[in-house]
Amino acid sequence: MSAALMSAEVKTVLRDLRFFASEGMQVAIVEATPDGGVSIGIDGDAGKAAAAEHLLRSRYPFPVTCWHFE
Repeated sequence: MSAALMSAEVKTVLRDLRFFASEGMQVAIVEATPDGGVSIGIDGDAGKAAAAEHLLRSRYPFPVTCWHFE
């Protein structure tokens, strides 16, 4: 995997997978974004992705975008 794809922000999110599970979120994919943040695909319905984005934006100091992973 390219170092550009495994940014410090991606590593931070991957270390928090237990937190996601405890909040009822199933992370399907985590990707680095050009703005120094992360894009996270959440398995389940679209409402879970929106709720995850709201929660995670307050948790992390970097930009977070969540989307519904199908």
